[in-house]
Order: sequence, then structure tokens, then C-alpha cells
Amino acid sequence: MRLLQQGDSVYEGEAVVTADGVRVDLQLPDGTLYPVQGPLLAELDVPEDVPQRSADEAPEKVEVAESQTQLVNAPPGVGAPDDPAGPLSRTSSSSDDSYSDDPSGYLRVLKNQDIEEIQLVEGGNSFAAAPILSVSIVGGYNEGTGGRAGGYDSFLDGRATYNPRLIEGTDLLRADSDAFDADLRTFDGSGDDDEYVNRLPKPLPDVAEVVEGGNTVSGNVLDNDADGNGRSTVISVTYVPEPQVGEDPGDPVTEDVPAGRSVTVDSLYGTLTIYSDGRWEYLSDPYEAHDAPPSDAPLQDLFTYEVKDVDGDRASSTLTIDVLDTEPLIDDDRVPRVDDAANPAVVDEDDLDPDGTDLNSDGKQPSYSGDLGVEKAADPIDTVFIEQIAPSGLASEGKDVSYYISEDGHTLYAYTGDNEDSQTPPIEEQLVFRVEISNPESSSAEYTFTLLEQIDHEDNKGENFIDLTFDYKVVDKANNDPQGELEGDTAENRFTVRVVDDVPELARDEDNNLVTVNGLVHEDALDNDFSTGNGESDADPQQTVSAGGGASGSGGSLSSLFREGADRPVVYSITKDTDKLSDASSGLKSKGEEVTYAVEDLRDSDDNVIGQRLTGYVDNSDDGYDGKPSDESEDRVVFTLEVEASSGDWSFELNDQLDHEAGSGDSGVTLVNGNGALDFTGLIEVTDHDADTVNLGDLAASSVGAGEEAPSLFTVTVENDVPELARDANGNLATVSGLVHEDALDNAFGTGNGESDADPEQTVTVGSSGAGSEGSLSSLINKGADEEVSYSITKDTGKLSDASSGLKSKGEEVTY
Repeated sequence: MRLLQQGDSVYEGEAVVTADGVRVDLQLPDGTLYPVQGPLLAELDVPEDVPQRSADEAPEKVEVAESQTQLVNAPPGVGAPDDPAGPLSRTSSSSDDSYSDDPSGYLRVLKNQDIEEIQLVEGGNSFAAAPILSVSIVGGYNEGTGGRAGGYDSFLDGRATYNPRLIEGTDLLRADSDAFDADLRTFDGSGDDDEYVNRLPKPLPDVAEVVEGGNTVSGNVLDNDADGNGRSTVISVTYVPEPQVGEDPGDPVTEDVPAGRSVTVDSLYGTLTIYSDGRWEYLSDPYEAHDAPPSDAPLQDLFTYEVKDVDGDRASSTLTIDVLDTEPLIDDDRVPRVDDAANPAVVDEDDLDPDGTDLNSDGKQPSYSGDLGVEKAADPIDTVFIEQIAPSGLASEGKDVSYYISEDGHTLYAYTGDNEDSQTPPIEEQLVFRVEISNPESSSAEYTFTLLEQIDHEDNKGENFIDLTFDYKVVDKANNDPQGELEGDTAENRFTVRVVDDVPELARDEDNNLVTVNGLVHEDALDNDFSTGNGESDADPQQTVSAGGGASGSGGSLSSLFREGADRPVVYSITKDTDKLSDASSGLKSKGEEVTYAVEDLRDSDDNVIGQRLTGYVDNSDDGYDGKPSDESEDRVVFTLEVEASSGDWSFELNDQLDHEAGSGDSGVTLVNGNGALDFTGLIEVTDHDADTVNLGDLAASSVGAGEEAPSLFTVTVENDVPELARDANGNLATVSGLVHEDALDNAFGTGNGESDADPEQTVTVGSSGAGSEGSLSSLINKGADEEVSYSITKDTGKLSDASSGLKSKGEEVTY
């Protein structure tokens, strides 16, 4: 197909087609002008008398004339001159200038009324002239006038015929007969172009990929295609629509793409918008179900698009969108650490309500919440605990701890004892702690650890800690149903919570003062083989005091001194630390002899330790306390202190006097070591269930600043006993008197008349048999607990003066 322009040549075997209203003048080899105009067919025959050309001879050519010379005798519309009366100027090429009724070949020139008038486009430029399609016809012809179904007219000169039958029965572009082979191509305007083909569009497959979750990818399906005649355009797209949830995909659907516009289709895994010029944009769905790992290949959304070139040739190819799976992630940097300075993942047993030493009363148990670091991808997710068991040795109050994970995976229970129904969580009374995952289906998933009961920590390590680690994972869903099965894309991680041990602490009263326990005993209450006190000196004398007793000197239980803490039960005891025992007894004396402390366990019939006994004794055997009762021991037991292990109850018994400061008097309490009481603060210890032992004296020392004296929190005061006046059985004071006689005198100072008395005496002594003799001065005094006593005459001048006042001898004053 080529565009004819002025000066171009037309060859045998070619047909010239003109558009409506267009005329072309052909200059024949003899110079004659042959105009072609209108919907008629002109046929040029080669007569027999014209020599035939060999195969290598060039065909005769007919030039398009520059001038439009009129041709006469032409039938109307075919080669008709502008002036039908114009002269015919044509010279026959035959030697005899004759006409043949049986032509061996012909050239048919016509205006084909069946060809659409279109505007050819090549490279984006339009031809200005109306199109001319050149069609080569190859085929046989029935010779003879009858075969033509028409006769000659006066115009035909033996080289051209007009056959209406052939015109009406011939469709050059849509012939169904094998006798015709139409080849369409774009005519480039060159007179030398004789390699003409009809170019068909050749689209090539396109492939792109996009990540699921509302992401976009775009391109142009025509960029890699080969155009046909002119630029191709997309005219339709075929796809599989997205089915409803739970339904299988249906049959493919084809949508037309309007010229110069676009169409948008909802496909299996996204939405495609495609334009007629080949541009496209694909938006992936929010999430899609991929196969579970490790076979989680991309999902493929397949589109078939059809293109058409300018002359109507069509072809199709595919656009494949690989929809890539997304996987959830965990940002470990978002997960709190136990050693984070700003927000440590720590809970403290001392916050337990009501057992913790912080004495919480808010009804809330210690808890901690932390970020799980989940980063949600496109698919719905679920954050769950991984199946796990409690660490070996984890216990609470000596009972092993087990784990139970809820069916939905969102809660982990730590409990003691047996869980009879494996399908339900343990009962509340069994729980030690609980860990819950909140917002499990979002990127804001977090955990909350709540401590409900104490956890046994390493023995005798003080306020140490246990780190509990929990494994979890985030998993995406397997289908578009957020409640559907898990797909299997996972990210795993763990978080740790630190549980700080609680240890007993000092108790404080409502005014925040440290609690103290005190006892009081009286030496004058002693009444045993070691000592007998002057019981009469006190309204309610006590030699024994105990926690909770009714005596005036009774004190509270040692348990009141402590906040026992979460790790119950606790055990109270008396230390066996020899240094602490020595410090506590330093300077104590009884009857001038040093008092030493010794501690022994108290046991029940099953040999279980139920408490301790502290014995303050005088070591008479020089080999330490023999542990025998005071009435059997070679050592002199001064007092004992017993402490009950489970309750902290105690009892103190005084067996013998303790030396007080001289001149303390009956109410004196200051001992010879300078202390106002027996101080047992540094000897009392409490041990919790974790075997964490704290010393009362150490806690007291830590409660004050450096250089300050530690408070005494557990003391027993021993009130002094002094000699008192003796009384007889009737309650009358005892008296001692003597009688002497002056007439018994017989010395240098004077001689008496001894005869005046039957038994004159000038001397009287204790226990003498004389008439004036009386008892010992000791009969006047109850010596009390602090024997041995000594008797003496005062040297107090005042008392001496008072006693001698007014006394005279031979008229002279007597002085003492």
C-alpha cells in the first residue's frame, strides 16, 4: 500500500483506488492521459499483437500526468474528461492498431466502495492527502464476451474494458475465495517501495510485582510491544474477579477499554486500572492469603489484554502481577529490658497486698506492662505465647510452679498444685502470677505481668531477684477472614520480667516510729536457792516476763518488730554468732562475777526445732555452759530468754541478781555495764521462706545515719533490789535492843555499886546469855536479792551528830 503522488509510476498488476471526489490522471505509455474518477472500474488489456514481456522485463508503467488532458468517448465516471467532447489523443501500442476480443491479461482500476475511509497514522504523524489503497489481484478470468457479462463500448480501445459484473462481485479486502490474496500495508509515498507487507501488532507479556497491603505498581503494556500499522491501542482486558469471602474464584470476565479512556477492574488480589494507551496501575488488596512457609510463593493476578492497530488488526498478551507476601516483624528495641534505667521491667514482692513489706492497702498487686515490639504487616495478625513450661526449680512457698496457656494463647498462668481440668485455667487461689497479652491483633500489642503471690528466691541472698523469661510470637492469618486460621508467617521473640525478693524489714507505728518490745522484771521477786528478793517492796513483783503475759512487765511478740514481707512463713530465732553474743553480754556481772551467753535449740518430741533458748550464766566450771537446768548445772544460771520460732513469742526468767550501779536504790535499773536494761536487739533474727535472714540489730543500725547510735528495739529491764526492814509474823518491825548497868562499872573511870543488881552487866553482845542480850542486826534487815550484805556504822557526821545530840557524861557533852 502506497500513497500516489504526482509523477509516480503505476505498473501492470496494480490497482489504483481513489477516495470519493478524487480524480487521478494516468499517462499511458503512448502519452495518452487516462483520468480515473468515480465509482467505476477501468480495465486495461494487453492485446495479442503486443509482444509479451519476459519475466525479467520491467512492466509497462503508466505515469500520473502533470496535466489533466481530456479523454473523449469514456463512459461516465470512468476516465471521463472534464469536457466529454474533448479529443481523444491516444496511440495504440499494437503494430496493426487492432483490438483483441480475447485479452490475455488485464489491469483493473476501481474505486472500492467497501474500504473504510480511515486516516493512517505512522509515527504519530498524519498524511494530509486522502488515503489510496493499492491492491494486487491475482487470479483467472473467463475469456469471452459472455464470461464478462457485458460488451465493449465506444470508449474501450482494446486495452481497457468496463465490466459491471466484476465490480459488483469483487471484495478486495474481504474475499473468501482462495483465488485472492489481499496484502495490506502502509504506503510510505516512495515510488521505489515494492517490499510492502501488512504489519500486525505483536504484544509481549508483561510482569510486575507488588507487595500486598494497599501498595501500588504501574507501567505501560505497550512499551515492550511491537506495533502493527500505526500505534496500537488497548481495547479490552480479561481478568478473574475477586470472589466473596469463602467462595471460589469464578470465570474470567472481559471489560472493554474505551478509546482515549480507562477501565478499572477488581481482580483476585487487587484493583487494575488500564488505559487505552497502555498505561496501567495496580493497587494490591489490604491483605491476601499466601501459602504457609516455606512455600509462601507470590500470588499471581493474571490479566489478558487485547490491542488493535490502526487498520483493525488485533492481538493479545498478558500482564502478570506477582503479589508478594508480607511478614510480621518484631522490633526488639521496643521491648523493655530489666536493666532499663527509665523503665525497667521489674516488679517487687514487697508491693504484694497485704503481705508485702510496703504494706500496700490499695487492693492492687504489683504489675508491669511492656511493649511487645510487634510490627504488623498487611495480613491480619495474632500475638500469642509460644508453648512453654515453667523453669525448673521455680517455686512459691516451697511448692512447684507450673504454667498453663489459655486456648487463645493470650494469657499465661503460673500456678501451684494440680490443675484437674486441663481445658480450663487453674483457680484463683492457685495462681502465683499471670501474664496477659493485650491488643494481640495490632502493632500496639503489649504484655502485663501481675504478681499474685511470693516466689521463692535463692536462699540466704537477701533482697535478690529472679528473672522470668517468656517466649511469644506474632503470626499472620491464612485468609481474608480476620478470625480465620493462622497463615504461618511468624516472628518470634521473648521478654523478661525481674521479680525482686522481699525480705523482712523493721516495722513502724502510725507515727512512723520504729516499734519496740520491752520487758521488766524485779530482783526483789526472786525466791529460789540462788536468791530471795524483798518481794514486799513491789506491788506486783515479777521475776518472769513473757510476750503477751498479764504481768506488769510483759511485752509484745517479736513479730511486731518486723514487716515479715511476702515470703511467708518466717522463722524467729536467737543468733548463734559468738561475736554478737559476746558484744551483748559485755560487762554484765552477777555477784561480782562475769555473765556469759550461750544459745541452744529447743526441740519437740519429733526432734524438730521449735525455738531457741539464751542462757546468761556464770561459768563456774570454766568449760562453758553445760546446758543443764539451773538446779542441776554446775554453772550459776542468772537468766534465760526463750524465743518461739513460728510466732516470735518469747519469755524471760530471772534466776539470780544482776549487779547494778552502786547506789542505784530499789528502783535502780542501770546495770554495772552502764546499760539501763538487758539489750537483746542484736541477738534476734528472722528468716523468711527464701532463707533470707535479717538481724534486728543490723536493721536498727541501718535505720540511722552514720555515727548515730542505733536504737534498742528489744530490751528487758531488771529492777534493782536493796535490803529492807524486817518484820515479824504479825507485820511488826523487828527490833534489836540491849541492857547494861552502870553499877557494874569497875574501871579507872568509875566503880559502880554492883550489889544493886542481881546480874549487873556493863557489856551486852549479840547472842550473849546476859540479861540484856538481843538478836543480831541482821534480824532487822531483809537483805534482799543482792547478797552477800555487809553491816557497818555510818560515818555520816550528820547522822552521828543527830544520834548523839544532848548526851552528857559527868556534865560534859558526849560526841559520836
